[in-house]
Amino acid sequence: MRTKHCYKCGYCVRKYDHHCLITGKCVGENNQKNFFLFLLIHFIVSSCAPFYIWPNLISTNWADEKKLNYFVYFEIALLIVSFIFFIFTTITVFVLICIQTYLICTNCTMREYMNDYRIDYLKKIDDPFDEGILKNIWYWLRHNETIWESKYLTIQEKFENITL
Repeated sequence: MRTKHCYKCGYCVRKYDHHCLITGKCVGENNQKNFFLFLLIHFIVSSCAPFYIWPNLISTNWADEKKLNYFVYFEIALLIVSFIFFIFTTITVFVLICIQTYLICTNCTMREYMNDYRIDYLKKIDDPFDEGILKNIWYWLRHNETIWESKYLTIQEKFENITL
């Protein structure tokens, strides 16, 4: 039910989330925890880098240099570009962590979130797999292969039994 064939990888992925351009692999049920850990490590590294670059950028008194040659200009430019790059990377990865955290807490995938109007099982019921934040996190933390069809049918039966 939540499986999708990725044409870039050539594999069918359970609980398909997205195809990651950075890793070149699909993110799904079996490796979503690894992807989240990858994002956390990347965030830690990219957020620490500006704190190492900034002191080098401001501590050197560039005006006192007797000869400002091309190497010094290159060094200044490299420090500024690196600083801006790591700030941008830190913000981008932080946004990705927030999105993944939201998806984990709602037991949703990026594919389902972005394409809910095109996916058949999402047209009838909004968030059919959301069972509350704690239960969703518990499902995510333990490694299992959930039979999503049975969960969906149970939720669909509850939804149909509601009288208006």
